[in-house]
Amino acid sequence: YGLYGSRGSFPLANGAFDQYTTWGLYAQRDPIGYVPGVLVMYQMNNDTNPDESGLSAGSNAATVELYERIFNQQHDSPAGQGLIGLRKEFTNDGLGTVAQSGNVDLSYHIARYLFFYGEAGFAQNSTPAWRWEIWWATPIQRQP
Repeated sequence: YGLYGSRGSFPLANGAFDQYTTWGLYAQRDPIGYVPGVLVMYQMNNDTNPDESGLSAGSNAATVELYERIFNQQHDSPAGQGLIGLRKEFTNDGLGTVAQSGNVDLSYHIARYLFFYGEAGFAQNSTPAWRWEIWWATPIQRQP
């Protein structure tokens, strides 16, 4: 669990500055036994000039994700291990747009440096997005 935040300023083309602040909190627990892991986040933001109108906007967002290890074998190599995650998100941009989205993620360690990642993304008022990739991630120096 923890808290985070930021504060910043950005110059705008009209000579004004956009001041923004963010703060949030989160809690996470890894999977234990037959109980999946969970990640919960909530964030609030304030933007003094989001669209150069001079009106400020307060926005917020929340995320809940459940995840679980799958296909894990009992040996020294991480190959053969996987993770599945289910996530639900809520966003409010402070300018009248409120949206919900979610996704299903699957990652799998195929071989020593070979990985698979697949995702199905679902957003309000849109068609599902399907993504996948296989990547080779080799070290650049010998490991001790």
